[in-house]
Amino acid sequence: DGIPLAIELAAARVRTLSVEEIDGRLDQRFRLLTGSRTALPRQQTLRSLIDWSYDLLHDPEKRLLQRLSVFAGGWTLAAAEEICAGDPVATGDVLDLLTSLADKSLLVSDQRDGHTRYWLLETVRQYARDRLQEAGEEIRRRERHLTHFLQFAEMALDADQRTWFDRLETEHDNFRAALAWSSSLGGDAEAGLRLADALWRFWGTRGFVAEGRDWLLRLLNTERGKQCGTARGNALHGAAEFARLLGDYSAARKLNEEGLAIRQGEADRRGVAA
Repeated sequence: DGIPLAIELAAARVRTLSVEEIDGRLDQRFRLLTGSRTALPRQQTLRSLIDWSYDLLHDPEKRLLQRLSVFAGGWTLAAAEEICAGDPVATGDVLDLLTSLADKSLLVSDQRDGHTRYWLLETVRQYARDRLQEAGEEIRRRERHLTHFLQFAEMALDADQRTWFDRLETEHDNFRAALAWSSSLGGDAEAGLRLADALWRFWGTRGFVAEGRDWLLRLLNTERGKQCGTARGNALHGAAEFARLLGDYSAARKLNEEGLAIRQGEADRRGVAA
């Protein structure tokens, strides 16, 4: 992330780990990047450095920073307002709070084609995620994140595909995060199946066939996913199309036969025809 202290602490680990091993452990960077106990307290570990910055924030800034950790690959102002608002963060204050966090170098922004997009450095995102879990808010914000991006993807079904496929690709990491959450133990597998169904044409067109198949099968094989009726029937169709495109015709037939049975049972004539 270009954080000087983090680089210094990582460099010190070269004495006992290879660069590749250090890189492989950066998903647990707060355990890895610790240093001299003789330095100033805020310079002894990477977590101490972020703690020091975090403690300078007022409560709405802290809460917004925590909630922003549910995003992957960035977000828009509208998405932040919908997903992150709630006591003590008023919807109308989100923009000012984002600006304040940017002024404190805790988030960054970029403007492209007249649109502003925000994101967190991965170090800050991991820290904020831990704080969100400690606050007991992760499930609620993950559910809001899933709902927002499900609605976003379903809007694309009846819209101009080229324009919307570009927008879907911009949010692809957020879709991945929402799918991972929905397919986890206790996640909303039905919403995940709906999201995957809304995305499979995008995946097929933009060359994510193998990834799309894996997401669909992962959700279809969850216990909740096996009981989802219409959503399961639709997702089976997408999984069958991907199996066909990948040359696995026996799997495609099996998936289509199961999906056909569901659609016949629901008297879904359009689905039967598909």
